[in-house]
Amino acid sequence: MAHKITKPFLSFFAIGVVSAAFAEQEYEVVNIGNLPGLSFGRAAAINNNNVVVGWSYSQGVHTGFRWSEGQSMENMNVWGKDDYTITDINDEGIIVGSFTENGHTKGFRHWSPGPGTHALWYNEPTNWFQDSQTFGINNQGHMVGNMGLSQNNMHAAGWTVEFGGFLFPGYANGESAQAASINDADTTSGYAFVNGVQRATLFYNNQTVQDLHASVSGAFHSTAGKINDQGSAVGTFRGQDDNIWSFVFNPELGTQTFSNVSGYQDMYFTSIANSGVVVGYGHANRASLGNQAMRWTQDIGLVDLNSLIDQNSGWELDEAYDVNENGYIVGSGKFNGARSNYMLKPVPEPASILGLAIGCFAVLNRRRKANRTS
Repeated sequence: MAHKITKPFLSFFAIGVVSAAFAEQEYEVVNIGNLPGLSFGRAAAINNNNVVVGWSYSQGVHTGFRWSEGQSMENMNVWGKDDYTITDINDEGIIVGSFTENGHTKGFRHWSPGPGTHALWYNEPTNWFQDSQTFGINNQGHMVGNMGLSQNNMHAAGWTVEFGGFLFPGYANGESAQAASINDADTTSGYAFVNGVQRATLFYNNQTVQDLHASVSGAFHSTAGKINDQGSAVGTFRGQDDNIWSFVFNPELGTQTFSNVSGYQDMYFTSIANSGVVVGYGHANRASLGNQAMRWTQDIGLVDLNSLIDQNSGWELDEAYDVNENGYIVGSGKFNGARSNYMLKPVPEPASILGLAIGCFAVLNRRRKANRTS
């Protein structure tokens, strides 16, 4: 009898030890780096094929890059444009961003269907506008951003290759607005100025809008950032303490605000996955700590991402900018004191977890059968 109890108990104990070990380190940090000769940058977005885009920066000039594991970092500014930034990538690998040319800003769509091939499509401003910026793209290739005459005169805009550019309806003439992100249901997040107040806003494809600002308690100004395919969005707002704080909007749960969080002066939620995982960063009250990359989930709450990596890795994760459906997170930080970009890989990866579980259950099943025949 003792023999029959001991074997399953040892197997269960072994599983528990493995789980505890993985709980201490949830992510492996992969050093993305920066483009050669550039020492500062941002890993801005990652698609579900784990391809990362962003930009490196030096002396006032941005240069866009693309990176994936096993491939060297690629300079995407093959046309030599000024101040070339990349802000988003869809699962087909189409990237969007903005550059300057002849003193004007223009949004673009950049497609590389194969090695050494590049196609650039300008997201031209329409009507009397002179400038455009592109911030988001979905898997249908629909793009969003803004058109305007200046930084103080912008209007939320969208583009498709088939139909060109268009302005978003639903807000008063003369009121500025900006679109930041678009999901696969063609719902767009951003903000609109109404009576001089910047208000977080959702723009729907039936030409209606939803004012999120009213649901963000204590907000003077607000903006909505990334939106997932379920219509949940993250955003930031300026609170009564004049600091920047964050919120999460869920169509079913409503708006949850994160303000006056102990230990922080500011908090920026930057992205939300379909799984509900939110990433961002907070600025610590203690100046020596600087920014700290964060993850938030409904069941666990806020977690410092630095606590979920190998504590001897040499990394300080300052900011997290995007998370994909594989659980990979990208952002920027310091590696051995030098600025760099990173990608976090779940440890073990989901396939490894499934394989481990199947193996353990198989062992237990064989032992049960052996016990029944002994």
